[in-house]
Amino acid sequence: MAGTMSSLVRTKVENIELKDCVNLEDVTENTQLHEVETVLSGVMKLYEVSDGMLVHVKNGKKLYINRDEDLLCLTHQRKAVAIVYKDEDVYRVKRGLWG
Repeated sequence: MAGTMSSLVRTKVENIELKDCVNLEDVTENTQLHEVETVLSGVMKLYEVSDGMLVHVKNGKKLYINRDEDLLCLTHQRKAVAIVYKDEDVYRVKRGLWG
């Protein structure tokens, strides 16, 4: 006997639960949103970079980080600055998150 699904409600994705979310139509300038670091920490490891390494990140240079993860979220002073990916023995910037 085959069945079909008529609806699906996701109650949790990684570390964000449905009770913590708001509808897009309800977002105003006063709406408290999740920090990027909070959202990304449920998906990938965070890695804090120094002032010197931040310059290399922003200039798109190869980053020598002794980690094994395929993706990392780089933070500086606890704020997300970039998503990097592993390319053999170095990391490269996939997406900058600075403003």
